[in-house]
Amino acid sequence: MSSHPPVDASNPCSRLPRSEIQDSNGNDRTEYLRPFEGRCWYLKNSLRELLGYRLGAGEINVAEVRFAPPEWGLPRDRVIVRVAQETDLLSLPLQDLNEAVASELVFSLWIRRRDTHAFNRAYVGGLPVFFDHSTALFGDRDDGVVEHFLRDGDDSGYVPRWRVTPQDDVPTTESARELCRTNCALHVVRDLPSFWAAFDSWVDQVAGRDLSGLEALIQDCSFPDDQVGPVSDLLRQSQRELPELAERVKEFLEEPIAT
Repeated sequence: MSSHPPVDASNPCSRLPRSEIQDSNGNDRTEYLRPFEGRCWYLKNSLRELLGYRLGAGEINVAEVRFAPPEWGLPRDRVIVRVAQETDLLSLPLQDLNEAVASELVFSLWIRRRDTHAFNRAYVGGLPVFFDHSTALFGDRDDGVVEHFLRDGDDSGYVPRWRVTPQDDVPTTESARELCRTNCALHVVRDLPSFWAAFDSWVDQVAGRDLSGLEALIQDCSFPDDQVGPVSDLLRQSQRELPELAERVKEFLEEPIAT
């Protein structure tokens, strides 16, 4: 049986393989797909998705997020996430695999997005485009304490299960998700020395980032007034802690993959 739904020329979502619109438990998520402006989008109800995107937009390979169109008549916190498989390859800010992986991991440390497994990532021309910031920015019952973020758990998204591995083959969405069966959030890189250099460089970039407009950005994402301060405080705290946190996470990334 084909993994593609019947093709409808008027609906861009119909050309996507159903096997790639699943969560990590194998549940079909196509009911959340929505066509808009000739593209396919995924409907979500978290403003953290929008803020996570805007913090990385234009710098890293993060899937686009917008407010849901007003004509849909949905609550204000509904957003749409561009289905990563439809991203234009040449529009990606990072065209090097090592850089793309390093930036995603460092960015995830900064916004406290622990869930970096392969079902929150798709590949376009061998380059990863990541999405899903639902565990970030206090979304994972996170109290802002590093030890809470570094705790282990029962799925591959937890930080102690993050791994990198060099591979000559061009990664695809399907191949990456098959590797995820090891119960690790496994990231394929081209070679380790270049990856580590990129990782350290991104730590420096994010740690030195100017956050003077942060509160205005959070407000522009329609966060309630009583959340603007705590979210901005978390991001500033996490930025200060990033160099030390990154060194600790390196120990996980380098561990052998359990079989």
